[in-house]
Amino acid sequence: MTTTLRYGLLLVEVIFLAGIQSSSSLTSPNPIPGLNENCTTECSPPDMVQCEHNVCVCKPPLTSTGTFCVTEPGNIGDFNATDVTNTSVSLSWEAPTTPGVIQYYDIVFNANGICSQEVVYKCTETSRQPQGCRVTMLTAPNDCQSDMSYNVSSLSPYTNFTVSISARNDLYSGPNSTLFIQTEISAPLQPRGVYATVLNTSTIKVTWVQPTQDNGPTWYNVTVLEATGRRSSNFSIKTIILVDGFNTTSCEVPGLLSSWEYKFTVTAYTPAGSAHAPNASSVVMTSPAAPGPVENLTATTVPEPYFGTILTWNCPEEKQRNGRILKYTVHYKGDVSQEEHYGSYKPEDPCTDTKSMFVPMAPVINYTFTVFANAEFKGEKKSIISRMDPERMVFVLPARADKTSDSSKSLLIVSAVCGTIIVILLAVIALLVVYTRILPSRRIQNAQQKKSLGTSNKSYRSFKTEQNVEKPYIR
Repeated sequence: MTTTLRYGLLLVEVIFLAGIQSSSSLTSPNPIPGLNENCTTECSPPDMVQCEHNVCVCKPPLTSTGTFCVTEPGNIGDFNATDVTNTSVSLSWEAPTTPGVIQYYDIVFNANGICSQEVVYKCTETSRQPQGCRVTMLTAPNDCQSDMSYNVSSLSPYTNFTVSISARNDLYSGPNSTLFIQTEISAPLQPRGVYATVLNTSTIKVTWVQPTQDNGPTWYNVTVLEATGRRSSNFSIKTIILVDGFNTTSCEVPGLLSSWEYKFTVTAYTPAGSAHAPNASSVVMTSPAAPGPVENLTATTVPEPYFGTILTWNCPEEKQRNGRILKYTVHYKGDVSQEEHYGSYKPEDPCTDTKSMFVPMAPVINYTFTVFANAEFKGEKKSIISRMDPERMVFVLPARADKTSDSSKSLLIVSAVCGTIIVILLAVIALLVVYTRILPSRRIQNAQQKKSLGTSNKSYRSFKTEQNVEKPYIR
């Protein structure tokens, strides 16, 4: 008897629910006038509300929202995704086939378990308010009873989404229907914050911040831009370095010139294309190093009118200067060993002129000349050997006065003056010798003679005195 009664009640419930499903007013509710207000006999619509204790209330199993009489919606039917692009997807579904009152459909996109976007597809008035993740509120173009579709945009590229949909009202949420999609690869966003750090004389480290969105398998092209000259503001491409991986954010660039200016650009790529504009670093200069060897070092002997060699050279090749050239050191070794410094340049020698220096030499001796540039460090040395050939030595006599040029006349005047000065100096030296050596020796001899003569006179006078002494008278 109990079992028969249970089946009977179940049959009544099924019939009642079927009646609810067959009524469009139950699945697509409209506001019910007079709901929760006083009544006398009956309320309208009679299939949803009834007069109970003189108040219009919703008939069970419907529940009042204050404006509507609703029940829990059923399952969504035939939920599909088509036309997936890098930022959009077309969704389609069928209304629930079981009874329920639908006020809106709730579509949620989750990426890695986090809500990325939510669409509230309204069939009628609802108290649902935007909350949680990014919510889009839309109004359905029909009564939500036929097949539905909607094109969702503004999705993130190259992302796995879990898409769920459910029919809802202000009191109940129907079961979720779920599917999985992956949006297509897109051209990447541009990396940010490109920064260059000098590590040493030939290496610079480039760092950057990855794009805010991973739009697909990503690699970066690091373009190395090298100054066209030491004092140039123009740059040309030296090389391009490929760095693989979206999360890779640095690379080291070796093989650069010392004390040279560089800048770098970083461009992100995916199979779908590249970012629109590269992001560039500021200009940096590598550390200085020892300069390279001077160029075109030559030694030309000058046999007349002075014995010597003229050294000439050029600055190290521009890309081997490795710093700001301040001066040159010339070391020569033959009969003497000596170092001399040539030149001083600020802020930097442009190195456009040939340098030259005269170095005196003795004949028949091999001289080794070594020249190197000095920047922040001493440069690489370059040497040359030179020898004065005695057969090429020429003694040049002054030309006759009536045929001499102005320069020859000047040379004769200088020579005469120098000769006169030399004669005067010799005379002075001779007088000093006479005064300091000959005259003092003669004075000494005269003094000795006088002393000797004085002694002789004294002896004679003593003898004469003794002779003149009167002897006593003796008888």
